Amino acid sequence: MTPKNNHTIIAILRSFSTNEMIRFDRFVHSSYFNTDKKVSKLFELLSTKVVGKLTFDGHVQYGIYHQLMGHKMTNKEGKLSRDQKLFFNAKISLLVKLATRFICIEQIDNIPACESELLYKGLQEKKLH
Repeated sequence: MTPKNNHTIIAILRSFSTNEMIRFDRFVHSSYFNTDKKVSKLFELLSTKVVGKLTFDGHVQYGIYHQLMGHKMTNKEGKLSRDQKLFFNAKISLLVKLATRFICIEQIDNIPACESELLYKGLQEKKLH
């Protein structure tokens, strides 16, 4: 995952309406869609501490990482180690995947013809139609 994806999740979250954020919160906390507690916590941190702010630079990411992990910030420079970056980026990548899945499901719910077509195809594959 590239640093661009770190900003992608912020752009996606900022694009959600208040009602979409409420539904996405339920989605992220649903054990059917997400079993990673760190991803749930990351969403909480980003939605409360970053979405309304102007930047999501390395210093902000450093603070979010340490809150996510329950650590005290130890590096005075505010930089994540290589392993910390890999872990943080992996969790952000999972959150991006959840957000894109959420957007797809929202679209299916908003387009009845699409939902019917997908249901019909699924029933055919299961030999139920």
